[in-house]
Amino acid sequence: MLNNNCFSNILVDDQNSNDAPFWVLEDGVWLDDAPIDTDSIVISDSVVMGDVVQKIIIDNPEKVQEIVKKTLESLGFCDGMLPTSNLEEQKVQINNTISLADYISGFGVDFDGWTELSLGYACEAKGDFASAKSHFGQALEFGKNHEDERLQLYSELGFIVLLISEGKYNQAEERCVLLLDIFIKLGDDEGVSDCKELLGLISYSKGNYRRSRGHHEEALQIRQSKGNVEAVISSKINLANVAMSEGEIAKAGNLLDGLDTNFTSKKDEAQLLCSKGVNELQNENFHDSINLLKQSLEIRQEISDRNGESESYNYIGTAKMLYGKIDSGYTDCETAYSIAKEIGNNNLMAHALYNMGQGSFGLGNTELAWSELSTAAKLFREIGNFEGAKNCKKILSLIDKKSHSTDYNFIVSLIIIVTLIILLVM
Repeated sequence: MLNNNCFSNILVDDQNSNDAPFWVLEDGVWLDDAPIDTDSIVISDSVVMGDVVQKIIIDNPEKVQEIVKKTLESLGFCDGMLPTSNLEEQKVQINNTISLADYISGFGVDFDGWTELSLGYACEAKGDFASAKSHFGQALEFGKNHEDERLQLYSELGFIVLLISEGKYNQAEERCVLLLDIFIKLGDDEGVSDCKELLGLISYSKGNYRRSRGHHEEALQIRQSKGNVEAVISSKINLANVAMSEGEIAKAGNLLDGLDTNFTSKKDEAQLLCSKGVNELQNENFHDSINLLKQSLEIRQEISDRNGESESYNYIGTAKMLYGKIDSGYTDCETAYSIAKEIGNNNLMAHALYNMGQGSFGLGNTELAWSELSTAAKLFREIGNFEGAKNCKKILSLIDKKSHSTDYNFIVSLIIIVTLIILLVM
C-alpha cells in the first residue's frame, strides 16, 4: 500500500506530465476538481490510478460492489432502469463507471444481477453493444441461479432493447410480445409499460403509426398512474413523433410544449430537440428547424449516440433539401447513411438512401436516384416496413415517368412531394 506522501506525489507528477484530467469519485459522481486524498478512487484516461481500489477489494469486496452500484444509480441506472439524469458530463461519467467496474471484475469480484443489468444499459448508452450483451447475459444467469424470475424477465427486456438498437425489429417484436404476455399475467405494470413503449417504437420504425400510437398511449396511461415523470416525458415525445408522421402537426406541438428537460436524460433531451425540429420543418420554418436539429445532433455526438446522430443528419439533410440546398442536404444524408452502415442499422440506412435518392434526382442523376431508392425499398421490406417500401415504389414510378423531363419546376415540385413523403415515413 502506498503511503500518503507517495500517493500524492505520484498524482502530482502525473498531472504535470499528462493532459488527461483526474476524475475523483465522490458520493457516486466523478468530479474533475475535487481534492485527491490517499483513500480517493481516481481515474484518468479510463485508467484506475493507485492501489486504493485493490486495498478495498482485499479488505471489503462488498464495499466496491456498493460503490459501483451507487455510481450507476447517480447516473439513473437504478435496478436495470434506463438513465433519467441530465448530467453535463454524462459521457465521461458513464465511461469512468464502466472502467471502474471492469477493473474490479478483473480481480474476480462479481456483481449482483441487477447491477449487471444496469451495467448492460450503461454499455448500451455508450454504444458498446457487445459488452451490453455480455452484461445482460450475466444478469440473466444470475437470475436463473438465484431463481429471481423478475430479474430474468428484465434481462430479456435488455436484449430486446439491443435488438431495436441494431435495427432487428422483427426479432425484437416477436420476443417483446411474448414478454408482454408474461408481464400481464404477473401484474407487473412497469414491465407492461416498458414492453408497450418498445412495441410502439418497433411499430413506428416499421411504418405502422396507428399501432404505434396505441402502444404508446397505453404505456403513457400506466406511467401517468404511477407518477413516473421521466417515463411520461419519454412516452409523450414518442407520441409526438407518431403525430408528426400522421400529419397532425398541431397535436405534436401540443405534446411537446412544456416538457421539462430537467427530468430527462441527455438522450431524451436530444430526441425532444429533434422532434421539435421536425415539427418546425413540417410548419415550413426551415431556419428554426435546422437550428433545433443541429442542437440535437450536438448532444448526440457528445453522448456517442450513433443511432441518434444518423437520424439527426438525415433530418438536417431533409430540411436543407426543402430549403433548396440540395447539394448540402445530400451530403448530410450521405453522412447519415455512412453512420447507419457502420453500426449495421438497416432501418436508418433505408431512410438515408430514401433521402439520397430524391436528392440525386433533384441534382439530375436519375440513374443514381433509381439505384438508391431501389436499395431503400429492399431494406424497408427486410425490416417489415412495407409502407416505406410502397412509398419507394411510388417515387420510382414518378421518376420513371418523368425521367427525361427537363422541366425545372417539375423537378423542384417532385423534390418537395418526395420530401414530404419521407417525413411521413420516418
